[in-house]
Amino acid sequence: MTHRYYQWLLVFPALPILLAWDKFIVTAGTNTSDILISHFPNLLLIQRSIAAGEGVPLWSPLILSGYPFAANPLSSLWYPPAWISLLFPLSLGINIVMAVHIILGCVGFFYLLRRLGLSEGVALFGGLSFGFLPAGYAHVVAGHFTWVCASAWFPWLLVVSTNWSGKLWNMLVLQGLFLGLMMLADLRFSVYAGIIWAVYVIYYVCINRNELDIFRRIHHASMIIGSGLLALGLSAAMWFPLLEYVQLSTRSL
Repeated sequence: MTHRYYQWLLVFPALPILLAWDKFIVTAGTNTSDILISHFPNLLLIQRSIAAGEGVPLWSPLILSGYPFAANPLSSLWYPPAWISLLFPLSLGINIVMAVHIILGCVGFFYLLRRLGLSEGVALFGGLSFGFLPAGYAHVVAGHFTWVCASAWFPWLLVVSTNWSGKLWNMLVLQGLFLGLMMLADLRFSVYAGIIWAVYVIYYVCINRNELDIFRRIHHASMIIGSGLLALGLSAAMWFPLLEYVQLSTRSL
């Protein structure tokens, strides 16, 4: 089996969603999920607002007698890949976006394991395992659309962080980009992923200290701050309104 063909196996974890087509996979015995309760209405609001020529909706009348839609970190308003779903009948579009992100995560985990020196067979098994993780599919069934999207970028963040021979500037930008995309997709996931990523980078700097001169060790460690600041800048449109809104919410008490 050649390298070109066997990587298509990494599509398999997304097949249940693709076969569902325009139907959502939900927990047995129930007809609801977070997609139906929250994500579908949010994306439908964006889709209808744009189709009606009203532009991007910054205010939502769906709950709380109206609230600042731009301040909702799970609205998908600021996550560009989610807008692909708006090009299709929405239920089909959401499934396509989730399927693409699952495949993206599987491929990313495959390349992460290859970057760590594991064989192609082991990396393929790892990529498939990432896609078929029970915890991951539990989020799919529960309708955690934004979690599925954010988790797809995490392996790629680690892939870039493991490229010790790459240009430092490229690493900083790509790390900031992937972390920023995670923040735009799901801020909650990004907090935990960011902590794990920082520990991962520090750990790898420590175990590879004999292969890296002091200059590169300092730069790799300091890129945690640089990439983090870049990610904050890329996601500012999401968290600036959120910070303002939180001060007016009872959750801030």
